[in-house]
Amino acid sequence: MADVLEELTTTWYFGTALIVLWLLSRVLQNNVLLALAGWLSWPGPPWSRYWRKIKSYITLRLNIAYAAEPVVAAITQ
Repeated sequence: MADVLEELTTTWYFGTALIVLWLLSRVLQNNVLLALAGWLSWPGPPWSRYWRKIKSYITLRLNIAYAAEPVVAAITQ
């Protein structure tokens, strides 16, 4: 939980989120859509960290499978 709170309070993230919301406010004139965009951007850092972990896990599994391919081919022949 502490890591999530640390990510959510990062100045860089909130600064970027505010700039994006400001730019969206120039295009969207609907306050409900702007509020929805702000609400959806709140869990951004935890989701990006989660995605990086999943991506590295998938890459690791693919590398292991690729490395084992010649061994399996040699055993089955």
